[in-house]
Amino acid sequence: MTTPSTAELKSATRHAITEQVNTLSGAEKHLASLSIVRQLNDWVMQQHDVKTVAIYAALENEPQLEQLHQLADGINFVYPLTQDSNGAMQFHLVHEISELRHGRYGILEPHPEHHPLVAADRIDTFICPGIAFSATGLRLGKGGGYYDRILESRKQDAHILGVAFQCQVLDHLPTEDHDIQMDAVISA
Repeated sequence: MTTPSTAELKSATRHAITEQVNTLSGAEKHLASLSIVRQLNDWVMQQHDVKTVAIYAALENEPQLEQLHQLADGINFVYPLTQDSNGAMQFHLVHEISELRHGRYGILEPHPEHHPLVAADRIDTFICPGIAFSATGLRLGKGGGYYDRILESRKQDAHILGVAFQCQVLDHLPTEDHDIQMDAVISA
């Protein structure tokens, strides 16, 4: 019997966790999202060095964070824009969530002609979605490497937070050397 490769283990974990998230009701996701937003807002407001936060426009099975954009007063929010299918991503300053448009993969994204580019090394905190996280902050994404690549160019003291529904937080995850570890995982 052969031992599964890390890629096979990651794929199996993605599938299993996606199935678990799919069993959550809309109400469960909504309540968990509200709790995550409250926790994030409390965290951001306690960090006096945080002025620019990278956030994302959530897909259906991800924690919905749009209320954080409205709650966290005095914070600049930047949203990801995928550049190509090779894993290139950049962030743009967005003042109003309603300004986002559907882009690659059906994800709401900023428009590069209307939203100023913000270099990764100018971002104080990255809030990262994922398929699963370990209790110690390891992250399993969708497999494109977008966040791993952009986080490599972050400034040294930038905070990295993973957000997830409770069923997405596991004791252990299969990882590879290029996988970036979160400073903390906020879940509900």
